Amino acid sequence: MKIKNYFKNYNLITVSLIVIFLFFAIYFVFAKNESSNSVYRNIGATEAQKIIASNTSLKVLDVRTKEEYEEGYIAGATNLDFYGNSFKNDLSKLNKDDTYLVYCRSGNRSGQTLSIMKDLGFKNVYNLSSGIKSPYFDEQLIKGEQSVSNNSLASQKTSSTVLIKNALDEAINDEYKAHSFYAGVIMSLGEIRPFSMIIQSEQNHIDFLKSLYKKYNLEIPKDNNVVKKFDGSLSDACKIGVDAEIENLKLYKNKLIPSMSSYTDIVEVFNNLMNASEFKHLPAFTRCS
Repeated sequence: MKIKNYFKNYNLITVSLIVIFLFFAIYFVFAKNESSNSVYRNIGATEAQKIIASNTSLKVLDVRTKEEYEEGYIAGATNLDFYGNSFKNDLSKLNKDDTYLVYCRSGNRSGQTLSIMKDLGFKNVYNLSSGIKSPYFDEQLIKGEQSVSNNSLASQKTSSTVLIKNALDEAINDEYKAHSFYAGVIMSLGEIRPFSMIIQSEQNHIDFLKSLYKKYNLEIPKDNNVVKKFDGSLSDACKIGVDAEIENLKLYKNKLIPSMSSYTDIVEVFNNLMNASEFKHLPAFTRCS
């Protein structure tokens, strides 16, 4: 009798464990599928405009201040101030199953909002990473009582393009000049370090900048520098290299990076070039000067 009860209890426990196992297995399968179907993406102006045009149920969130919002906003956008005390609480009240496009001025606040919404359990969120001030965002989509006229917006777009072009031109011409000098040193002294290594780095810098020209559909200026044979010693060349790298640092830090603060992709490239000058090129030239 005891043995019979033992097996009866054992079978009951086994069945219970199987049921529990199946429950959790099914739960994790559905949870995984639900997670895999979620979308959290940073997108550019072109893709954002396509989503706005094709998704009629899209919810648009403007996370700028009220004052910024009133200057001009994407049609149909709801304004939730990122800096407001109740921002996160207001977000949590929104329908988490809807699809959202979030934007701000430059993509910084909206990028942080994307992370917050992901943590809150929203399923589909896109972040306009270039911001509403992107020169490639169609001004026809911007509304608002205090929004500027189309002619003014077109003028702003042109001004932004000119601003980007001027910054990139100054950066690439500085890199062209450095590359030409290094080539002249190598022509005179041979494949000698650090110049034989840094000239390769300079070419990489030029290529990075050219990729930005292509991204923004801008004409790449020609390198008009003439390579001249360097007349001096390695130490003399390195001293010139030190001075040039210091000036290069000042150019990026004090002028080019601040002027491009609204364009995170350009700032990222400029920062990388500046860091290469400060932490690689400058120490190398200092050692041989």
